[in-house]
Amino acid sequence: MKRYLSHGVCALLAVLLLVGATTVLLSADRQLPSATEQTLTPLTPDRMLTDREPPSVPPETEPTEPPSVPETQQQTLPATEENTERATEEDSEPASEPASEPASEPMTEPSPLPTERDDPAPSPEPEQPHIVTDLVSRVWTPDTLKDGVLPFYAYAAGEGALSLRVYWKPTTSSANNGTLLTPTDGKNFSVTMKLNTNYQFTLYLYRDGKPYGQAVTFYISYRAALADGNRPEVGDAPPVIHTNRDGITTPIKASTFTLVVTARKGTDGKPLYADHINVRLDGVLLTDPTGNGLSGYEYVLPLEPPQRGDERTYSVTILAWDDDGNSTLRTLELVYQTVSEGDRLGTATVRIDATTVGLGIVDSMPCELRQGDTAAQTLLQMLEACGYYQVDYDGTPKKNGGFYLMRLHRGDLLYGAKIDERLWTLILRDGISLTSTPGGDSLGEHDYTRGAGWMYDVNGYYPGKGLSEWSLDDGDVLTLRFTLAWGKDIDGYGATGGMYGSLSSYCGIWRDGAFYPLEHSYRETARVEPTQTADGYVERTCEKCGDVVRETLSALPTEPTEPPTEPPTEPPTEPPTEPPTEAPTDPPASEPAEAIIDCPSLSLRSRIRKAPSSPTATASQ
Repeated sequence: MKRYLSHGVCALLAVLLLVGATTVLLSADRQLPSATEQTLTPLTPDRMLTDREPPSVPPETEPTEPPSVPETQQQTLPATEENTERATEEDSEPASEPASEPASEPMTEPSPLPTERDDPAPSPEPEQPHIVTDLVSRVWTPDTLKDGVLPFYAYAAGEGALSLRVYWKPTTSSANNGTLLTPTDGKNFSVTMKLNTNYQFTLYLYRDGKPYGQAVTFYISYRAALADGNRPEVGDAPPVIHTNRDGITTPIKASTFTLVVTARKGTDGKPLYADHINVRLDGVLLTDPTGNGLSGYEYVLPLEPPQRGDERTYSVTILAWDDDGNSTLRTLELVYQTVSEGDRLGTATVRIDATTVGLGIVDSMPCELRQGDTAAQTLLQMLEACGYYQVDYDGTPKKNGGFYLMRLHRGDLLYGAKIDERLWTLILRDGISLTSTPGGDSLGEHDYTRGAGWMYDVNGYYPGKGLSEWSLDDGDVLTLRFTLAWGKDIDGYGATGGMYGSLSSYCGIWRDGAFYPLEHSYRETARVEPTQTADGYVERTCEKCGDVVRETLSALPTEPTEPPTEPPTEPPTEPPTEPPTEAPTDPPASEPAEAIIDCPSLSLRSRIRKAPSSPTATASQ
């Protein structure tokens, strides 16, 4: 009996011990939060950048800056390594009450004090310093901005002693930052802009008196209302716009078509650049053109096949403006005719031009085009058919393959080659380094000069992209031209960027088997003034080719000798003579005497007094 009682007591004690241990474990589990729960939000890149700033200094005291934040806010620290160690040490020390903020890094061991307490609520993460503004880069017109007054707000927000500086200046100004603006109430600004002027606004954020982050820049223009559909030209000298589709009405068949746009000022013909040109395809703005302002900007048109039929009409609008209130809007209607990938597109002509070395047009051949082919693929097709047994190039001819043609090889390719002396003179004056003469079977880059190589044009235009980035359309003419001077001698210098040699252009071009003289750039280099005995001259020299012209200045005319002049003698003055008087005649007796007396003539009155007396005359007196 005792044995069974003893077993029962042992079982009861075991149950009690098990329940107690379970209670203790549950309590401990509840009291110790896990390491994940105590972890703060990980440091973001911007917070890590903030942590690397130098120690705080007193904020700058400028009238435009907001007042310093309270001291309690200044003591809020970012989660740097130094602050993390400090927070960890403070948590490890006994405290009379729970800490208001969790530790900066996760705990790796449970707390040795398993007393019950509520889990601390995590504090909100401090807001990072930033700029709040309603400024945007845009164009304002008198219709949208009254009297040119632009109001805006800008202020600093976030944690810390923050301030903001706002500068503005015309983009033509050489000042570093411009004028510092002062807000009216700490955040509201107002500026007055001049018509047809571009401005730059720069905002600098400071924390604790030191620059924080990168400056923020806005570009804002205030100009006259631009041309639109109702007014396609605005101003006294609207810009002139040209495209590679001018005068062409045939449909476009290439699925990748490049529209080339050039715009020049109406005042002096200087080019307008991409920031003064907008091109839209069915209302969608096209961005990131290739090319340049001198030769033209290239916009790739994303042409899509129509849902029905084989043709689709697109509307292209081109807006160009200058900074003097002039603008032009042109509208093009382009018809796209769908051709399936790989199908025959049409025919293009490919030519090889080596006029610069005296060979003229070496080869010319029509080539079949297929949808999807690049200009590089079409060129290689022509070169193979014309007997060029080797073509050296970089990249691949496929679309966007970075194709670059370096050299052509064919037997006796340079037979009869001779460079024009006028071209040699320009090359030497341009300061281009000379190289060796190539062999007779090849022609390529750095032959004869360091500026030599192959360039290509399409319908007379030199694209600003490679052959593998260009697609030919039906009827196009692609000409591969050899240059000795970075394109200056073949009128293709603009496509290279125009940064080579001493001369900006040449006085002629050598292309299509002929020489085409261009305008000289003369300046006066000598002058001899004419005299009365000899002619003079003015000598002018072309700054490009060195050509000298002389203009003769005729001798001065000799002045005729005049006899000595005597003082003029005045003719003798004679007393005024009265007209001769006629002998008076007595009036007829029947006429009254008053008719003679009433005459106002002095001579007549004198005559009446001298007349012999008569009964009638006496009675009248």
